[in-house]
Amino acid sequence: MNISNAYKMYRVILELKDIVLAVYPGKVSLNEFFVLQHISFNTDGCTQYELAKAMRLNTSRINASVKKLVTDEMVTIEQIDEDSARVKKRVAITEQGQALIDEYHARSNKLYQKALENLGYTDDEQQEQKKAEFEKSLTAMFISID
Repeated sequence: MNISNAYKMYRVILELKDIVLAVYPGKVSLNEFFVLQHISFNTDGCTQYELAKAMRLNTSRINASVKKLVTDEMVTIEQIDEDSARVKKRVAITEQGQALIDEYHARSNKLYQKALENLGYTDDEQQEQKKAEFEKSLTAMFISID
């Protein structure tokens, strides 16, 4: 049976959503979750403008996601650079938010390992090589979208 690549990508997204729904205590969109994940990668936090730029979303969309994450106690917001004419706020992940991201990574890594094993990459060296190739191709794909 032939299956389109678009459908395969859709199925991967559904798998990710299932993992997110299993670890997140309440209703959350994938966009909100990926905003949380991006914040977790920045140990010093980041501004909403930096988030919007990195995730290629408009600031109003980021603002709505951050508000939801603050309400859910996954992130905090603190004002920085009070001398500036514009109010700058730094968004940082809470311990609860980081624990959720860690649980997500543990579950998604199991899924990723299973996928590599199904492709026949059983030893760590093969898996690391395939992972590097995959990440390189993803990066190239997103760069070419610009």
